[in-house]
Amino acid sequence: MPVKRVLAAAAVILVLLAGCTPSPPTPGPPGTVVATGEFDPDDGVTGTVELVVGKPNAYSDTFEVHVTGFASDLPVGSELMLSPFPLTPDRTCLDGPSFGLGALTGSDQVLLLGDFRQWQDDPSFLDGAVIAQYVEADALESDCQRTILARAPFTWSMPDLRPGLKVADSGSTSGATGEVTEVDGRPVSYHVAAGDLLGDVADRFGLTLEDLDWLNPFRGVGAAVVDEELNLDRENRNAPFG
Repeated sequence: MPVKRVLAAAAVILVLLAGCTPSPPTPGPPGTVVATGEFDPDDGVTGTVELVVGKPNAYSDTFEVHVTGFASDLPVGSELMLSPFPLTPDRTCLDGPSFGLGALTGSDQVLLLGDFRQWQDDPSFLDGAVIAQYVEADALESDCQRTILARAPFTWSMPDLRPGLKVADSGSTSGATGEVTEVDGRPVSYHVAAGDLLGDVADRFGLTLEDLDWLNPFRGVGAAVVDEELNLDRENRNAPFG
């Protein structure tokens, strides 16, 4: 076969192969509802909170918080916040990282949550919305800076953005010598040792650095820190706040 025909056939094959490559999952087009929560009227609050895909910017997807039917008997000074903490009935204090959205001023509002570039465009580590307030008595008694007055746990409908992510320990290497905690034979956390490098830690478990960021949405960016606990459990991305 002439060289030109061989090259043309190869080009066609490459095009066909490229056309068969599936696109990576996304949260959905703008307007897609990815999570919904309902406040309990017994807490003095009614209304629905939805997390909605906004318009993408040059770097990332963005998300909006849509509040509908909101009404409250709670005192002035309370504000809407999004919590990574599991919103169990016994949790009364929002005492760690969270997203403050301010006081709600109407029954229906749209609030910009912004982008989730740092969290690989996946906010599904958030457990739900709360109405919280600084209560001096709680602050003095238990050092609680934001008391939870009402909660709306999320039900998620967002697709799995990392369906192929699997964590497997290939063993200690020169840049990943820390201890691994396992549950039922699978690694769920990693204790950073002196001299560890994030890239080597990721390689040890068959992950990319982006995967490691996704599994640890609140660690921020930067080098591994000695004695830092890295989450490796894809079902428990809010593990440090449980």
